[in-house]
Amino acid sequence: MSLPLFLLVIVAPIGAIDMLYFHLWKYRLYASACSRSETVTHILRSLTVATLAWVLAHYRPTGTWFWIVGSLFLIDFVNSLVDVAIESRSRAAMGGVPGAESVIHTVGSTALGAIAALYFALGWNDRLLPTALTSPAGELSPFLVLQGELVAVSGALLTLLELALLLCSLAGRCLPRRNSLAEYPPPLRS
Repeated sequence: MSLPLFLLVIVAPIGAIDMLYFHLWKYRLYASACSRSETVTHILRSLTVATLAWVLAHYRPTGTWFWIVGSLFLIDFVNSLVDVAIESRSRAAMGGVPGAESVIHTVGSTALGAIAALYFALGWNDRLLPTALTSPAGELSPFLVLQGELVAVSGALLTLLELALLLCSLAGRCLPRRNSLAEYPPPLRS
């Protein structure tokens, strides 16, 4: 399963930039009542990606575990559909979703779809093996394992950060730096 992990390692930093720049810094989505549902979809995506990165870096899922890990891709897919469905309404008061962010979302969702397809195509015979999380000894380079671990740990930290900011905002203890939606810069259209 080195190819799915390799692609995940490549695409994850793009998602991290999206979360850090657009979601947390520029628009502070966690602090907007209109954007809280969207924020939950982002938290779920970063948690799912972090989990997938850790599992693919350390295990070869077989039998029932193959399907459990595969279901994480399905959860991410459904979560992405929900995110797309609510995003325009969530960002309406902020001028909509900037073109650059839409490109990032398209690249990220397409890449995760490709990673899921590779996971199922390359591991299809693993579904028939006894249920286990075995070591992928020799299948992955130590460097790729390290990169997968970095994606997993950074994804978990981003999940915790966005969750903490959302909870802080819900408790009324976390205020955005900007005082009103009128102070948000207009989105860049591409």
